[in-house]
Amino acid sequence: MAEVHNNYPGALRTLGIGVAMVAAVLLVHGRYPSLLSFAELRAFDLRMNARGTRNPHGEVVIVAVDDKSIVELGRWPWPRTVFARLTDALKSYNVAVVGFDMVFSERDNMDVEREKIVGGLKHGGLSANSPAAASSLSNDQAFADAIKTQGNTIVGYPLEVSTGAGWGGKITPGFVTRVVAPAPLVYSRVEIPAQAPPPPVIEAVAYLPNLPAINSAARGTAFFDTPSDADAVFRSELMVIRFGNRYCVPLSVAIVSAYANGAPTVLTLADYGVSGVTIGPLRIPVDEQGRMLVNFRGPAHTFPYYSVADVIGHRVAAKALANKIVLVGASALGLGDRLSSPMGAEFPGVELHANAIDNILTGDFIQRSQVTAGLELLAATVMVIAVSAAVAFLGPSMSLAVVAALIASYFGLAQYLLIADGILIGIIFPIVTTFIAYALLTSYRHVVCERERRLLRHALGEH
Repeated sequence: MAEVHNNYPGALRTLGIGVAMVAAVLLVHGRYPSLLSFAELRAFDLRMNARGTRNPHGEVVIVAVDDKSIVELGRWPWPRTVFARLTDALKSYNVAVVGFDMVFSERDNMDVEREKIVGGLKHGGLSANSPAAASSLSNDQAFADAIKTQGNTIVGYPLEVSTGAGWGGKITPGFVTRVVAPAPLVYSRVEIPAQAPPPPVIEAVAYLPNLPAINSAARGTAFFDTPSDADAVFRSELMVIRFGNRYCVPLSVAIVSAYANGAPTVLTLADYGVSGVTIGPLRIPVDEQGRMLVNFRGPAHTFPYYSVADVIGHRVAAKALANKIVLVGASALGLGDRLSSPMGAEFPGVELHANAIDNILTGDFIQRSQVTAGLELLAATVMVIAVSAAVAFLGPSMSLAVVAALIASYFGLAQYLLIADGILIGIIFPIVTTFIAYALLTSYRHVVCERERRLLRHALGEH
């Protein structure tokens, strides 16, 4: 049976200090909410890795510009005829949707050279109907024709975000500040509260459009920009960026909508920012900036990967691609489209989009909201008060046991909610405040007890 130290002279005072500490901790957290943010982000990464790998649902595959393809098809960048052959092959595989996680904003090098040669020949008197002049068929146009024939292709593009950490106030060469027709895809409906100015949403000042022929041939174009957290790790996908008065959709949303036969996309805004994103009947949980936490299925290459060369050569089994969403992106080490993720460094950027699409298709999200943030504060409050009572009325060993039990129970509950229900409740703030409260209150009790012992010895010494 636990020993209860009712004779501790400062017990009620210790409990009162604990309650006051709760108020102080909540006040500091409210004033500096990001104080422990880096530690919480790292804890999230560790928790995701501890959860283990989950198999993707199966609708999404990646066709990669990998080292094997570069060896077989030639050095990068490839002529657009390679992409035309790839798109034709994907059509023959009867894929559902093709998404290019890349932009085709510059003319094919071979087209430029061919145009110079043909122009020179024509200047020298060559007939426009001659074989040399006829050879001026554009590689870019061949790719655009293949996209149009495939019929369900979404092509990516980047935006220049004015609030980005690396933005110096100058527009990147090639980016334009006005929309080029056909315009990038936007939300089917935007619900905006009747107020001025517009609700705060991440805003772009320019974008890099694809070539007109490719832009016109695609089902649509969608941005592939995604934000990193303050520690340069990518944990989320951005569901909306405003460009002028247009609310642009990301590659993941555009692809899911196309896969669902053009399901309507709806963006709901509130006075504080983004309050909701839906595709058809499915609601995507986002924060006020419009970010969706990505529920990573596992480390790099958890999704099926197929080489571009193997697809063009029809060396992939038909059932592996039929009726699938195919994301085309770079995975070769020298091409640079790699990032740091909770599942490790050198994570292919295209697989981040694959994870996001899989999350949306399955409705399997990680949810963090004002409610979960409130639960963290409630947990910290309860745990500090419980520790205060334990230090005040129990012996040192039992109060330490209470602290250990509280922390273990809270961590277990938080991890269970993450694994079972996809609910993210932070662990660092409640655990750190519990440790600090225990350390301070135990020190205080030790000081009080030592003072009482000295007074007792002094009193006994006088007799």
